[in-house]
Amino acid sequence: MKMMRLSQLPILVYSVMAIGIMVTIFCFSQQPAEESTELSKTVLDGVKDNGLEVFIPVISLGGGDKGLPKFRLEGRKWAHFYLYALLGVVGFLWWERFLAVRGSGRFASSLKRLPLGAALAFLSCLLYACTDEFHQLFVDGRSGQALDLLYDSSGFGLGITAALTAAAVVFALLYTRRARKNRTLGG
Repeated sequence: MKMMRLSQLPILVYSVMAIGIMVTIFCFSQQPAEESTELSKTVLDGVKDNGLEVFIPVISLGGGDKGLPKFRLEGRKWAHFYLYALLGVVGFLWWERFLAVRGSGRFASSLKRLPLGAALAFLSCLLYACTDEFHQLFVDGRSGQALDLLYDSSGFGLGITAALTAAAVVFALLYTRRARKNRTLGG
């Protein structure tokens, strides 16, 4: 039996985290409409009772007489947003580590693999969001909605962007530190 290298451990950890998030999303999507509505009401009441309304503001875009589709992020739609934001962060970290361990050549460099990791994370999250909406077509009282894909995409897009930005800053700081150390040693 082949031993796992220490560099592969983060991939295993991120895999378990991503699967956990996806199972959570699936379980919420599997609930019939009435049960889902009741759970959402209970959670929202708890959020409001604890003074955490700042995390679930109402954001409205479009609609009205402008002919734009109505995009209203409120209440239970924040669950889509936050769960997919978390999935986006973990998905990016998984792809970044996978490319670092398995990559070679032009993707071995940290900065060069970041955009590819972000793109692969985006595609992975989008694929999962589509399958989740498709799955809801078969649940009592639920429906797969394109607008929910927009909520999901907003979440994982922000999560991936935040993780990508943080990774780029960390790599830039490491590169600057390494360059400074090399200058000091070199003369």
